[in-house]
Order: sequence, then structure tokens, then C-alpha cells
Amino acid sequence: MLGESQARMFSSRDVEQAARLSLPQQNRWDVRGVLPHARSGEAGWRRFCLREIFALAICVEIRRRFKVPLERLKLLQYHMLCEGADHLKAAVDQMASLGVDVWLLTDLEDTFVMGSEAKLQDLWRLGFLGAHNPSGFVLLNVSPVVNRVLSCLKDPVALRAHGYDDETVAKIRSLVASESPAKAEALQTMRNRDLAEIEVTAPNGRVETIRTTSRPDTSTWLEELVANRDHSSLTVIKKNGEVARITQESGLTVNSELST
Repeated sequence: MLGESQARMFSSRDVEQAARLSLPQQNRWDVRGVLPHARSGEAGWRRFCLREIFALAICVEIRRRFKVPLERLKLLQYHMLCEGADHLKAAVDQMASLGVDVWLLTDLEDTFVMGSEAKLQDLWRLGFLGAHNPSGFVLLNVSPVVNRVLSCLKDPVALRAHGYDDETVAKIRSLVASESPAKAEALQTMRNRDLAEIEVTAPNGRVETIRTTSRPDTSTWLEELVANRDHSSLTVIKKNGEVARITQESGLTVNSELST
């Protein structure tokens, strides 16, 4: 549906229409470093790709509804504009194929989930939003934002949700289930704030191994750390005779039963 529009560059006027960000506001956001765009020279016109317009439209909506400071929107833009991410296309695909609304759940820090209502319900059921996470969350229906962005295309499109019937819910839940318990394990691991690094190996899109790195307090007794069998390697770095850094690594090999 998006087709060639994904490669097209748009103007500040398009941003004003789709993201509801006026030209003076765009100037202020640019000065604050929260206006992603391309520019040819200092005096050149700003140019935006469709992903950037969508990210800006989401940021404007969150700022308007929840009074979020501009600086906190940088993290949101990071999630939406990182290499390989195309949340607009994913949202359009779900709205067009399933006829459902798409929602965004984020704490504007570590958590960024965009999907159907059924997907969010399943995340809640699996405990991803439980008491272990002290953050507050923003919950936003992004479907109206998607339609505003689609309105600035050469051939404007409007996608309408027709609600949830049994068949639609079954389709959505099958998509969520296809993500596998292995992916759920990876997501749960990524939400552990005690871990410094996480490496997930997923050839062909299926999680095979999860390797985590933690950095214990340097005052911890080394005998206790060595006795802990949960890690596969332990690195101790000393400086001037004192322990300066401790790194623990552990790895989980996801078996075929879990990943299917």
C-alpha cells in the first residue's frame, strides 16, 4: 500500500498536515534536536521520509495528550527510527489486513510495543507489565495518526477498523502465538534492568541463544561469585591492586521444543 511513497521525500508542509506540527514549532523542535530530517546545506529546505513524519506525528500526539517534555521524545524517536524498523508499515499492514486499531505502549525509556489490542492483552497476561516494572506507561491509539500520515500521500488512503469478531481475534492470537515462548523469554530478559548487555542470536527469525552480561558490585566477595553456577564466565579486572570491574556472562540455549 505504501509502495513508492516510502522512498519519497516530503516537505515541512506535509509534516504540518500529517503531524500537526506548525512551521514555527518545527523550527523550535529543530533547535532542541528533536526534528529528524534531511537537509541540503544550511539554507536548504527540510526533507522528511515517511517514517520520520510518522515518528513526529506520534511524538506530537503524546506531547499534546500527556505533556511530555521534548527531551524525553528523543528516546521514542530512537525506537521508531532505528535501522530496520518500520512501524508505519507494520501498523498499516495490521489495519488493512485485520481491520483492527493499532496501539502504542511505551514508558518513553526501555519499553516500546506497537500492536493490536489483543497483543497488548497477551503481554499483560504474560506478566511483561507486572509489578516488577515500576515505570508509568503511555497508551495511545495510533490508528488516527496512521490515517493522518496516509492522507499526505499522492493517493490518500483511509483505513477503518471494523472491530473484533471471533475470526479476527483468532488471527491476531495466532500471530502472537507464532512469536514463540523463545521470543517471550528474550523479551522478558530485555526488561531486566540488572543486566548490562543482552545478545540474542536468532537466525531465520527464530531465537536460538540468549547471552546476558551483568556487572556485580566490586565489593562482592569473589568466592560467592565463583560459587554461583548461573554464569558461564567470570571476568575480574584489577587496577592498582583493587578490583575495578567484575563481569559475569551467562548463556541460555533455547531448545527446539521451546522455539517451536
